[in-house]
Amino acid sequence: MGSSIRGIAISHVATKQYIDGLAENGKWYDEHDDDHGNKHNMKQFGSALIQLRHYIEETTILSLAKVMEDLRYDARTMLDKKIKFTTPFTPPALYYKDLMSVYHLANVIKHNRSIIDRTSSPSSRELVDKYGFRDGDPIVSQEIDYISLIYKCYLSLSDIVGRFNGREAAEVPEDFTENLRWFYKLMIPPAIKSASV
Repeated sequence: MGSSIRGIAISHVATKQYIDGLAENGKWYDEHDDDHGNKHNMKQFGSALIQLRHYIEETTILSLAKVMEDLRYDARTMLDKKIKFTTPFTPPALYYKDLMSVYHLANVIKHNRSIIDRTSSPSSRELVDKYGFRDGDPIVSQEIDYISLIYKCYLSLSDIVGRFNGREAAEVPEDFTENLRWFYKLMIPPAIKSASV
């Protein structure tokens, strides 16, 4: 599980760093083109950056959901244990709300064209009613801190794995921000660290 989460963290941060670099230094202007051509180039460039941002955000959610499904598979095949994420753990798993938001967001991406419409699916209804997401808006326009979300999913899934190994329920870190920095320092090689972490 840890290596999968690490891959997601690296992918998200490195791609975001690449997109930010393109946005700052991208060469869309062509001195041999006229104003109309350069206006077209600028629009194409801007559109590509938006698509890249949307892609990495959705890919991050889907990848986290896959880690959840992989854990469920491993628990069943290796430990003969059944995980049903929609049934809360007792006591609740650490950051369970964040873990379940990933579960429901992934369903919306796969089945609702990435638009949260509470009348269209149980997952959309849960996201609006329980998790505070805006009804009728696409996922990409919602305010999601992906850097924190990856870390919270890691902590939540680690808590679940720990319980299978007989450990007590984990506690929320006292200094979340400091622990978040530690997590990314551990997960991401210095060459691709982003200033946002």
